[in-house]
Amino acid sequence: MSLTNTFSAIGIAIIFALLAGYGLQVFYESPSWRDKEVREQYNFQIFVILMVISALAVMAGTLLALFTNLNSLNSGLLGGGIITAVHGFARSLMLSNKYLGLAMLFTILILLSAAAVFTDLIKRRK
Repeated sequence: MSLTNTFSAIGIAIIFALLAGYGLQVFYESPSWRDKEVREQYNFQIFVILMVISALAVMAGTLLALFTNLNSLNSGLLGGGIITAVHGFARSLMLSNKYLGLAMLFTILILLSAAAVFTDLIKRRK
């Protein structure tokens, strides 16, 4: 991948993650932080939404890698999905159920690993 494509992929990844995080703040404003139960519920919902967005970005990046030659776009989406998963994981640190964050990270790791293996197998057959 050329230097231009590399910087494009990095830019797409960063902007995607910022868009996901900031978009959630715009459309799903945080409640009053005085009530611990409300804060816990809000962080859980944000965590789940970010993990779903992350998984969708990874799958979209994988599909683009399989069926197109848009290297900077598919790499950017994969990177954006990873950064978004890290943001989601940071939200899980605020939850009382620590196992949930661990389970979601494990799920994202399996998804990324499967995407890498699947993409490599398909590209080798071509």
